Amino acid sequence: LKDFSLADIRRTRHRNIIMVVDDDMYVRTLIRKVVDWRHQVLEVTDGNAVTAAYRTHVPDIVFLDIHMPGKDGLESLKELLITDPQAYVVMLSADSSLTNVEWTMRQGAKGFLTKPFTHGKLLEYIDRCPTIS
Repeated sequence: LKDFSLADIRRTRHRNIIMVVDDDMYVRTLIRKVVDWRHQVLEVTDGNAVTAAYRTHVPDIVFLDIHMPGKDGLESLKELLITDPQAYVVMLSADSSLTNVEWTMRQGAKGFLTKPFTHGKLLEYIDRCPTIS
């Protein structure tokens, strides 16, 4: 897939897609309840499935947990940005050490959402995403 085709896919569909990558069902459910009325939510529970799901669904925004089964979020972030340098990825973790936050931001993450998070903070990141309408 080429970058322009990914942008075209996002532009031409009728509903934005938010991809939530987290092995914690509670976190996935919470995000779904906050945004499901307005956006389609795609849930991924294993790091090994992240890149394939991204290529298939071309989400507008990805909320990516750092610690999960399979590939961790740090490795998945690298893969996503190779697949799509314009990917809008927000890291999601209870492990908000300065090292994790700085490393992910230097690697290209657009933000870092610390668990537990508020609805307002979640919506703030979604509103910042340039392809969400």
